[in-house]
Amino acid sequence: MVRELEVPIRLKYKRQREGKAVPTWKKATSTLLSILDAHIMGECTGSGKDKQSMWEAIVGISDGIMAADTDSCDSPSAISADQAFDIENFSRLQNVIIPSLGSPAIPDKIRRRYIASLFEHSLIHEPHPDDLARPEQELLDGLRSQHVGRVQDLPPKRRSKTAYMLVDQLFDLAAVHDGSVQRVRLAQIAAPYLILRVGLVLKAYVCDQPLRGLMPQPLSHKREMHYVLKKLTDLNSEPKAIPETSGVQSEYKKHLFLLFGLVTKAMKAARRDEEMRSSLTAVLDAMGTEFGF
Repeated sequence: MVRELEVPIRLKYKRQREGKAVPTWKKATSTLLSILDAHIMGECTGSGKDKQSMWEAIVGISDGIMAADTDSCDSPSAISADQAFDIENFSRLQNVIIPSLGSPAIPDKIRRRYIASLFEHSLIHEPHPDDLARPEQELLDGLRSQHVGRVQDLPPKRRSKTAYMLVDQLFDLAAVHDGSVQRVRLAQIAAPYLILRVGLVLKAYVCDQPLRGLMPQPLSHKREMHYVLKKLTDLNSEPKAIPETSGVQSEYKKHLFLLFGLVTKAMKAARRDEEMRSSLTAVLDAMGTEFGF
């Protein structure tokens, strides 16, 4: 049943006009959440091919709820209401599957697919392609790339409220909770994607802002950067999710050290932007307090 519901949810705006009736993808979403009750999720926490297949379907449906080809929507005025519908139902789905998705009986590849999907749909602006790792590289290798910045207008995606919600979800998954096996497994996979997500924002600022001269940073970019910097400063990350670094003593703030280089470069790029310097200084102050420098 769950597999059958994945198709209409994924198609969403790609189906032809359905008149004034409730769209099929909305009916499928509501039906899915009605059947994923405690009984069914209890069955999914075991092992076996059938249960793995069920989790693969659930992760696929989660991706379908997050995704939307808005260019294919034949009623642009409905995009805002549809986004609100998806946000509400995605939150309901997470309440059902988290932290069960962290069960040792579930393969890491399924968790990774889920979190990679969160990351992809959390992107508010199109990142520079060189900043994303190639298939043969490690996830964070793209942040070390060297390239010329961009000054052309890069508008935010139309469903930016969904993207901000998913940013919050990435931070929550990487945060310290109850220390359970499920939470630790989820955090260990989410943490690198969170570092990449924040790193892309910092890297874009480092590369692009000097080229703008006296021109201000676009408003949507500025809002995003302030938002992630505040979340980054406030985050208490799961200690077992961040690799130990020689000479760095910290329990809940090791994630800050991983972004230290980009934060200091961003400070140099923000020499004419006092508001951004304030947000970056808050991150550096948190590092100084935690690491003693």
